[in-house]
Amino acid sequence: MNLHSGGELGIATAAHLAIVASTPVLSSAIDSMYYLHDDDIIDPLPFEGGCLRVPDGVGLGVEVDEDKLAHYSALNARVGDYTG
Repeated sequence: MNLHSGGELGIATAAHLAIVASTPVLSSAIDSMYYLHDDDIIDPLPFEGGCLRVPDGVGLGVEVDEDKLAHYSALNARVGDYTG
């Protein structure tokens, strides 16, 4: 199994990390596009030694930026899927 990122924001990437952390055997590391990770969460995901660390905290371990989430929701309603 492998997970691939096609431009997910921080919430989806945190969900990927939670899945990976709870999966005992993976054939390869997850692929991620790091430039969007802090666009919908308050603090960026921990990036150490070329790897994303599973965030600490309740739920997915990230705090959602409600204003940015509303922005992306409105953008998606206007133009559809957007990753740039």
